[in-house]
Amino acid sequence: MPSGDGETVCLQDFNEDYSLVLFFTQGAGCEECQDALVSFANHSNEYKSEGAQVVAVLPEEPAQLEETARQAESLQALPLTLLADPNESARKKYANLMAEGMVQEDDSMIFVLDCYGAPYAALVGSELNEETMHHDIIKWLEYIGLQCPE
Repeated sequence: MPSGDGETVCLQDFNEDYSLVLFFTQGAGCEECQDALVSFANHSNEYKSEGAQVVAVLPEEPAQLEETARQAESLQALPLTLLADPNESARKKYANLMAEGMVQEDDSMIFVLDCYGAPYAALVGSELNEETMHHDIIKWLEYIGLQCPE
């Protein structure tokens, strides 16, 4: 998938280096999603201390993603990787991991993946920037660290 700086990135590029917190947003035009991205950025040191990186996937064209990252004040200098998924093909693949009917079209999704890309947890909903969400994600990352200590 194209990143916010124009490079092509595969999720496998992160494997063996980081666990991932994969955040599928509703797009940069979604104010709640922007708030959630800022919230993730505010917790980035906690994620980093657990050996994890946050990757936000937006349903936008690469050029639009680059422009959004430049213009949106709240997205500038966030310690997050932004990826474009214009056809939402990656989102659909991850949504298919969930029970049928659990993910609605306008839901954001968060997956917690270990360094091998295996999903350990998923959160689905339209408002995912609650403080308890970060606590839950950190607990999952701690669990992954116990399972994969290398």
